[in-house]
Amino acid sequence: MLSVAPWQRPLATPVYLANDLRKVIRHLVKYRGQVIRETVPACEMTLYLYSLLSPFYIAQRLGRQTWRRWMSSRSSRGRGVEPGAEARP
Repeated sequence: MLSVAPWQRPLATPVYLANDLRKVIRHLVKYRGQVIRETVPACEMTLYLYSLLSPFYIAQRLGRQTWRRWMSSRSSRGRGVEPGAEARP
C-alpha cells in the first residue's frame, strides 16, 4: 500500500484483500492437511492470514485513535476560562 497514492487507497484495498484471500485459498488447496501438521506450511499460512487481516487491524486502530481524540477534545472544552470572560480575584 505504500506505493499507492492516498487517494487511490480506497480503490486498491479491495484488490489487495482479494489477492490475499486468493493466496490463503491457494495455500489451503496446495497443502491441505499439512497446514496443521508441518511447520513451514503453518508459518506460511500464518503470514497469509495476517496479511489478509492487517487492513482491518489498521482501520480499527485508526478508529480508536480518532475516537480518543474526539473524546478528549470534547472533555477539554469545559475546562479553563471562557473566551471573553474576566477572571475574578
